[in-house]
This record gives sequence, C-alpha cells and structure tokens, in this order.
Amino acid sequence: MTIRAHPGRDLGRRLSTPDDFQLWKLLEGCEVESGLGEEALEEAGLILHPPEPGLDQRGQLAETYRRDAFQIIRSGLIGGKGVTPAVASHPAVFATFTAPSFGPVHARPVRQHTCADKTRCTCQPQPCHARRDAVTCEHGRPAACFTRHRCDDPKLGQPLCPDCYDYPAHVVWNNQAGELWRRTKQAIERHLNQAARHRDLAVARR
Repeated sequence: MTIRAHPGRDLGRRLSTPDDFQLWKLLEGCEVESGLGEEALEEAGLILHPPEPGLDQRGQLAETYRRDAFQIIRSGLIGGKGVTPAVASHPAVFATFTAPSFGPVHARPVRQHTCADKTRCTCQPQPCHARRDAVTCEHGRPAACFTRHRCDDPKLGQPLCPDCYDYPAHVVWNNQAGELWRRTKQAIERHLNQAARHRDLAVARR
C-alpha cells in the first residue's frame, strides 16, 4: 500500500476560497462514499443537487458524491455544515491510500484535462503503455501498447497479458480491503490518542 500525505493547513486555507479553480479541478473527479444515509446528508445540507438528465442510477450517485466532496472536505478543515470553526486550528493530513498493482492494464492517460466532463472526456490521451524497447512478456505478448484509447474502448482496464496479471492477489485484495481499512483506521486512532495523551490533550472517545 502506498500512502501519500499532504499537510492540510494550506489546503484548508485554499478551501476557504470556493473559487480556487485548481482545487475544484482536484476534487471534480472524486467519488466519495460518505457512509451517511441520504436523510442525514440532506439534514447536513450536503445533497443540494437535482438529478442530472441522461445519467443512470450509478452515474447519479457518482455525480452526487462528486459534488458533495468539496463541502465535506471543506467543513472538516475549516468548519461549517455543523462542524465548529475551531477545527481550523487542528493539524490535518490529506492522505491518499493506493492499492498495489497487480499487473499493467490498458489505460487512457491524459496529462491535462481541458474537457468539462471527465466521464465523457474528449481530451487527447497519451499512448497507453509506451516503451522504447519492443520487449515481450514471458508469454510472448507485447509489454507495450501505443494505442491512444477512446473513452469507450472495451480494452480499458483489461490486462496487457491475462497470464501475467495476478488475478488471485486482485481477488484477495478486494475481498480483504474492508478489513485492511478497518485495521488501518484503528492503528491511526491509537497512534493519535497516544500522541494526545503525551501532550495532555483530550482523547477522542467513541
């Protein structure tokens, strides 16, 4: 697992200015699983957007979570939506947890999006997996792909070599990801509570 952390203080400052274009671009692709029921979100004022025409149920959910992501993160860093403004003085880390790779798959890398909707991206992509050397895997399949895939290309997400791809590890990871996250969260809470006790700070109680 790869963990990338970014200090939250500057992010909180920038979130206090909703017009920050770069932050909106950062968050516009988020699909947030809030864990809250729709009624709770409505009471908190987070579901503010009517259904988008032309989107199926899954697309509607993704669009709702995407738009709510900014407000959820902003309120957690500087207050609002029922969160006290005192939270702005708390230390914060913006962490990204990335799953391991199980093998190269066909992708559509775009260096800089200029489109308004990434779900229907029309930007010019980079080659899928470009390489200078024309090597093959142990099964004789090319280890490179120079195709600039379209958004609707059925190859997207498929392994370059199905025999090289670690399907068993992929299955185990997805099956155990929930438990891994639970234990990771527990370890973080224990570490923070221990650090709080050493500094005579109030320890969070559940």
